[in-house]
Amino acid sequence: MSELQYSNHITDAFLVLLKAGLWEKDLESLSCFPLTSEEWHEVYQQALCQTVSGIVYRGIIRLPDHLIPPEDILLRWVVRVDAIEQRNRHMNEVVNELCSLFKNEEIRTVLQKGQGVASLYEYPLMRECGDIDLYFPSRKERNKADLFVRQQGIQTGKGADGSIHYDWKGVIVEHHSRLLDLYSPFRQDYLNQLEKRLDFPRSDF
Repeated sequence: MSELQYSNHITDAFLVLLKAGLWEKDLESLSCFPLTSEEWHEVYQQALCQTVSGIVYRGIIRLPDHLIPPEDILLRWVVRVDAIEQRNRHMNEVVNELCSLFKNEEIRTVLQKGQGVASLYEYPLMRECGDIDLYFPSRKERNKADLFVRQQGIQTGKGADGSIHYDWKGVIVEHHSRLLDLYSPFRQDYLNQLEKRLDFPRSDF
């Protein structure tokens, strides 16, 4: 097998497992299996690089027993998947806590990306998320939210785009002033209109 064929073989196996794990369906093909220990290692590394090791694992558990990875690789994978699941449970708790606190302060909060997107997955706890991104529809609410966090004794940092970030119970949280971030003024007008239709009217007050 040439180097290109080897690379394609690994990629094919990776994509078949990813698709099965993403949609929680049987593998569409087993033609690229079985894999050698070295090939399984490559698939594992690819899953790590693409931050989809949990989703690929959901595909692996659908393989017949005689096609699953060697024990050492499978054990490493199981440990990582368990950590991803625990991390997501903790992040969900943080999201619920923060949104509840902001609601008590009469601050509207919109969860962006990460945990919000994960809820659309067939198995949400397997999506790897880095931080929690929160959007506030008005400048007044955003400033109020920033102040509230600092009043809890939390140290905040500032991003180049004006967003703030901080650590809340071991999870990085970011406050954003834009729901959708595009730099074209023509597209930005459309996005502002879209936000209003979604009942997230922007305000500078």
